[in-house]
Amino acid sequence: MGIMAALAGRERTGEGSFVDVSMLDSLFMLNMGAIPRFAAGNFPGTPSQPWPRKTSGVTAGDPMGLFRCGGGGSGNSSSSSSSSSSEEKTQPNQFIAIAALLDSHFKSMAQIIGSPELCTDERFATPALRLDNTAELTRLMEGKLAARPVAHWLGVFQAAGVPCGAVNGFEELMAHPQLVHRNMLVKTSDGHTTVGNPLKISGFPDSDRRRGVSALNADSAEIRTVARAAAAGRS
Repeated sequence: MGIMAALAGRERTGEGSFVDVSMLDSLFMLNMGAIPRFAAGNFPGTPSQPWPRKTSGVTAGDPMGLFRCGGGGSGNSSSSSSSSSSEEKTQPNQFIAIAALLDSHFKSMAQIIGSPELCTDERFATPALRLDNTAELTRLMEGKLAARPVAHWLGVFQAAGVPCGAVNGFEELMAHPQLVHRNMLVKTSDGHTTVGNPLKISGFPDSDRRRGVSALNADSAEIRTVARAAAAGRS
């Protein structure tokens, strides 16, 4: 879409454009219906309505999913799953996403949380066996992870090369420095917060303000005028 917009601009102006699109911005835009509701305080994920934890049904091996940590701050990142199929009303930033499928990652993780015995436990000898015993493995891991907050575990796991990430709720996302820097949280003229434009195209301003919601049929005349002009240009 960004490339098509740049080509259309070149056809009108004769000038090329630089198209800047990031994966983070694009994925964040998928929340365009949820962010305004969260900002208005009427969407799960607020402290009064904790976001439900759900499993993702990962079958590639274990440990891979969400694991509960001790209370405290998150650290900004994300992902999903665990053993139980139930939903738990828990704040997102109490969970860390871990994908320690390789034996080397699993051994590092076990050493870091203070459970080296997991490496010699026959129930957890291979990724497949760990998957078969995921409920017990999750119980043992979360028993250790509960001692420290997510931010601590992120630091030590990442330093050791164990794939992991924080699980951000909307509150963390809306304060994420990269999203703020990329102008992905903007205000409307009527005071609401909404998602910015993930397509950054040189020559086209990316304002941090957006027009508010129009009244019903307020733009009908303008839309018809533009449509007629477009139709006339094609004929």
